[in-house]
Amino acid sequence: MLNALKSLYKAFYSSEYYINLAGNKKETGFMLVTAQAIIMMILLAGLAIPHAPAIYDKIAYLTDQMPNMTFKDYQMSIEQPSPFSVPLLKEKTDSPKLVIDVGYVDTDIEHIRKRMADDGALVFLTRDYMAAVKEDAHTIESIKEMPPIQINMFKDNELFKELSMNKQDWREMVNNAVYLGVPVMLFATFLGVFITISIYVFIRSVVILLMSFMINLRIGFKGAFRVSAATSAPANTLIAINFLPKIIIPEPVLWITWALYAMYALTCIKRANTTKEIN
Repeated sequence: MLNALKSLYKAFYSSEYYINLAGNKKETGFMLVTAQAIIMMILLAGLAIPHAPAIYDKIAYLTDQMPNMTFKDYQMSIEQPSPFSVPLLKEKTDSPKLVIDVGYVDTDIEHIRKRMADDGALVFLTRDYMAAVKEDAHTIESIKEMPPIQINMFKDNELFKELSMNKQDWREMVNNAVYLGVPVMLFATFLGVFITISIYVFIRSVVILLMSFMINLRIGFKGAFRVSAATSAPANTLIAINFLPKIIIPEPVLWITWALYAMYALTCIKRANTTKEIN
């Protein structure tokens, strides 16, 4: 893996790299894809880090506003007067709200939607259930259009049989979520990038295999996959540049970049080996 990370930059310029890569079984296509996924994950994490403090501050603000809650036999009560509401975004005057009304007992979904629309509630908690807007609603006006909601009864979850949550508990829950969430997010990012790159590399390896037949080069599918993974590096670099603000590189440019490198790689291999099958 370390060798793949070190040698990947040669895919941008080295004819010798491509000649050796096609038949180099020690440096597999899987390793090259993994190396690119790791680099992309690090880049995405680096772009996200500057926004992390602001996100944490928003979550901390919300947890500081939460009331002390007690669940007993799947029913919720709060210490503060009810109804109780919290704007979810302190910097927006038209922010959707979290509304708690332990005295509200109506379970008719249309009545609940009407109540949430009247209150501008993105999340609505009662004694017996939690209702939440399914769609992404950023303003009170969007909630007043009465989008679909989802209702979860507390009695359907054993967690709410007996539970108490105060401000300190909310803070600890957020901190634990951050400690657990960061590695989970990194792994999820890596997995998503790895799967995406793998799909593109597989499709491109089929194209490379067809191109090799056209020039009478017996490269084999494994060799084609290795070459596809290596020649995808320059195109993936352009994708990474796309993440920068105000920079948009069209999709056709990415494919043309890859195609040019693929033709370059196959030409190098063809000149070095015209008869032996590489796999």
